Amino acid sequence: MTKNKIKTIVMVVAIILALALAAGWIAQTVVNKQKQETPETETSGNFTVEPESNKLMRLTAMPLSANDGIATQAEEAFVITATALDENGDKLAEQQLFDWSMAWANSANGNVTNYVTMTTSGNKATFTCKQAFTTQIIVTCASKLNSSATATATLDYYCRISDVRAKLANDTEKSICSSPVITVEFPSNYSGGITNGDWMTRNLNWGRNVVCGPGSIANSVNAVTFEFVPSDELKSIYKGGYGSIQTFNAVTAADSSMQQIDSYAYFCASAVSGATIGSLTGQSTLYYVLQAYSATDNQYTVNVTVHPKYGDAQTYSYTLNIEVAATQVKDVNIDNSSHVF
Repeated sequence: MTKNKIKTIVMVVAIILALALAAGWIAQTVVNKQKQETPETETSGNFTVEPESNKLMRLTAMPLSANDGIATQAEEAFVITATALDENGDKLAEQQLFDWSMAWANSANGNVTNYVTMTTSGNKATFTCKQAFTTQIIVTCASKLNSSATATATLDYYCRISDVRAKLANDTEKSICSSPVITVEFPSNYSGGITNGDWMTRNLNWGRNVVCGPGSIANSVNAVTFEFVPSDELKSIYKGGYGSIQTFNAVTAADSSMQQIDSYAYFCASAVSGATIGSLTGQSTLYYVLQAYSATDNQYTVNVTVHPKYGDAQTYSYTLNIEVAATQVKDVNIDNSSHVF
């Protein structure tokens, strides 16, 4: 192979490598610009912001904490930073002067500053949420030196969990936000065995309805956890059977059957360490548990914690009082007009 051919091959390879590097640089530049112009939502508690960027201005948001000097509702505050750009997407150091404003996205009652406060300092603005709001708020940042350079950010508030309505067995739903005492009747006849259908179909619907407060955007529930804490009196009175009355936990996922968790039989078996559903041990344990329930009131403190998709988990508690029925009557047919009830 001649020297000229070798030089030609080397030159061609060099050109190909240069073109590949140039193509990679151009592609990366395009990706970076697309990232700059794509809104990135930031969330602080239930307060959320979606900043906008364009060819002439970039807005970025950062959640703040108590360490940043936010005195009230420290978990729900942001600082938004504005950067003026030239046509190539580079920072214009001499044009970092801005005007800031905020307003409701559409007609809404009340002054927007009653819900969110804005404090500006040059290219930065701090937004602190004072209370839940139901209409989006639009923040506008405009360059003082270039009237065509503006960008906006959208403020939203995810609905905060405000209550859980518990439905035990066939009872009506009750709010548990005020820590009520909820009484449920427990049938004492278990002659058919702990696994019989009458037991297993009586579900404890601990909180089928999670209630949300006001907000501009809907929230959802990831999971609900339950902690059953027996009273000292119940633990001391329980005698015989197997194991001991204990604190136990349960978790439900956010699906169509959320919070429809334990049957009475499972509840009693789980409340006693070592009990097994359907076993002779479980049936013996149930007998002694029923005796302990009969001798006590307000047997459990139930802590219900709702874990929302956005915002902090909320915990509600109520007292569970189980009354044991003396008898269980089924399939009674009365056909006598002289009997009046």
